[in-house]
Amino acid sequence: MEESRHSAAWFERKIARLEARLIRSPENARLYQGLGRTMVLLAYQRPSGASGDPEAAFRRSLELADDPWTHLFLANMYYGQELYDQSLAAAKRAHELMPEVDMPLVCMADAYAGLKDYPHADECFRKAVEVDPDPAIGRKRLKKWLAFWLPELERRRAVKAEGRRRPRRRTPEHPEDE
Repeated sequence: MEESRHSAAWFERKIARLEARLIRSPENARLYQGLGRTMVLLAYQRPSGASGDPEAAFRRSLELADDPWTHLFLANMYYGQELYDQSLAAAKRAHELMPEVDMPLVCMADAYAGLKDYPHADECFRKAVEVDPDPAIGRKRLKKWLAFWLPELERRRAVKAEGRRRPRRRTPEHPEDE
């Protein structure tokens, strides 16, 4: 029986191969990046989620080379752990390194949405489509975002308007009542 390329055993063997290559090439940033990615993918295969320390592998990769894609991998890993501030910081660094690519902006938008900073999330989703309007992912994510954001924006406007329409109640404690 042939083993699936996406089974836990396959990822474990790949990690072992990457670790062996790192012994021979300890200064290879790409190998550390690949190790981190593989550890994250292995964590999805295991019920416990245990897979080594992908953050350490990504950090070591960044010590060797300030690569935007490694920052994006970190941003996605942090997002999956609901560490939205850290996710945002990593995505912002990726955007600084490659402003012409839409994915850092999409990651920033996701992190802002996780922080419930919806105006910034909206801005980033829209910028992502402006930066690269062709990819289907950006357009799909923007469409999904707008399905949430537009009704939320209307709800907020209604609450704000309702607050302005309410007459001020006069109570004995109010200074103008004395």
